[in-house]
Amino acid sequence: MLIEQISRKNDWLVLAVLIAGYLLLFFSFYPSTYGIEDEIGFIGEAVIMSRGALSEEGAGLSGFEGIIERGGRHVPNRNPGRPLLTVPFLLLFGERSVFVSGAMIHACLALLFALTVCEFGASPLWGVLILFHPTLAIYSRTVMGDPPAALFLLASFFFLVRRQPQYLLAGICSGLAAVMRYQCGIVVPFVLLALWRRKEREKWTYLVGSAVIGLFIAAYNLYLYRALTNQPNGYFDFSSFVYHLLLYGGILSCIWPLAFWVPLFSKFGGHKKLVFAFCVPFFLLMCAWYFNDRQESWYGTMIVAPRLIIPCLAVWFVPYAVWLEQKLKLLRLPWLRLAATAGCAAMLVAVQFFIFNQHQRHLDRLQAAKVELINLVPAGSLVIAEGALPKMFKMPSEPIPR
Repeated sequence: MLIEQISRKNDWLVLAVLIAGYLLLFFSFYPSTYGIEDEIGFIGEAVIMSRGALSEEGAGLSGFEGIIERGGRHVPNRNPGRPLLTVPFLLLFGERSVFVSGAMIHACLALLFALTVCEFGASPLWGVLILFHPTLAIYSRTVMGDPPAALFLLASFFFLVRRQPQYLLAGICSGLAAVMRYQCGIVVPFVLLALWRRKEREKWTYLVGSAVIGLFIAAYNLYLYRALTNQPNGYFDFSSFVYHLLLYGGILSCIWPLAFWVPLFSKFGGHKKLVFAFCVPFFLLMCAWYFNDRQESWYGTMIVAPRLIIPCLAVWFVPYAVWLEQKLKLLRLPWLRLAATAGCAAMLVAVQFFIFNQHQRHLDRLQAAKVELINLVPAGSLVIAEGALPKMFKMPSEPIPR
């Protein structure tokens, strides 16, 4: 028992060192600019909020990405959750600091994952499944709503699987996940079904917690958009459902071998229904979404394409980590465990270095093109463009010639 406790403390220490290594890589390749249309929208919304406003008119700015007109005002057309997390960084450290929020969310997600698997007797070192997952890592370099949605869904799951479940906090966290990505709200009724046979009366406070946040979302949307949702119809395309199912399932199975299949077939104690409730409805919903991110290279597609299913990945990997712990008991031998940990850590850091370097090159090209265009085009010129060019100039706080 004492040896196991010492080993667990060492595992936490190794995980802390690896998180420090991730942060070192992150700041060594600190994002030089934004590169995603949604990301620009979230940053712009945070800029508006940082001025104590919810509309361009209230902030005294104009020309942001993702702005729609409602009730005579120009308002952001994206979830408020990610901008709310970004505002403190804007206020304290300025616009260039917004990317730090992504790194903090990613580190917290890895730590919470480690705490969660510990509830099932597994090593906290399995936090590397989150810390070095290529999709999660590369999107930690962005200002997007998917990673914080994953954080809050995992927090909700964590509060429900503890020896003394905290249902109210779990419900609040599920609601907060929906604030980050509205689609996450689909898990609430399925989680209630998974909790149905539990005898504790407190289980109904899960519904109370999620309903309170749901009412906030409804009130926010009614005030801003005069509707219960800001999402227009037409985002679903069921003709691509099977394609997306095979794509996401194949990618998840390749990045971490068998990661897609283990949660489907492992027993995982009495929590398998809960895992399904948090993951399957959301996953299937995203399989019916109208697009996925594709890249020119196959490895680029493997990394980027699963972005839409990020919110359910952390919970999906919990039974996978527990299964790995059970199957790799040989690693409990001190010398073999040390060698395997060192070897895997070195490999994962090297892969992440490559990913960060490639992403940074992409961002640097965008930044260089932006600077070159600003220098070449005279102020007041009419510019006709399509594709990625317009999204590069959607932050009114930047010095762009008019």
